[in-house]
This record gives sequence, C-alpha cells and structure tokens, in this order.
Amino acid sequence: MKKVSGSRNPADAHLIKGILEAAGIEVIVQGEFLWGVRGEVPVGYDTSPTIWVKNDYDYDKANEIINEYQNVNNYTKAIDWKCMKCGESNEGLFTECWKCGTSKPY
Repeated sequence: MKKVSGSRNPADAHLIKGILEAAGIEVIVQGEFLWGVRGEVPVGYDTSPTIWVKNDYDYDKANEIINEYQNVNNYTKAIDWKCMKCGESNEGLFTECWKCGTSKPY
C-alpha cells in the first residue's frame, strides 16, 4: 500500500477516491476521522486525510490521474471577466454572462 495524495478535507479525499475507483484502482482514505477533532488537535499535513492505493503497481497510474484532475481543476479557476455587451462582472467559471446571456470572449 502506497500513499498517493494528501487532501485538505474528507470531501476532497473522497472525490479523489471516487475518481481513482472509477479508473479501476482500489484505494482507501486514511485520517478522515481526525477531521472531527480539529481544534482539539493541530490540523496539518500529518492530520489531514490521505489517499492510499491498495496495490503498489497502481501507484504510477493513480498519480497520473490525480495530476490530470488537478491540472483540469486549476484550469477551471479562470479569471473573472466583464461582459462586453452589458458590462456585468462575471466569475471566471461562467461561459455566458449571468445577466444577459452573452458568451464569454475567449
């Protein structure tokens, strides 16, 4: 069993777990129960949830999948933009203006 990733919280850990399981990789999440005692114990890298592959031979494939997920996730953190038609400010994730429906300029 090898650790492939740390996580900020149990929800993120289980999201990654689901992505890996969908790819046929058996994984477990460890440390998620420590999340309930945050404030009582220091929260840090050692006490945050971690994702582990059950079979060592899945380690490289799991890392590739996690890196791809993180790259896509970082890509979606787009810059906020202003609609050219109505002047409304929109969050970067919107592909159309929430006010008038004009498409985001690319």
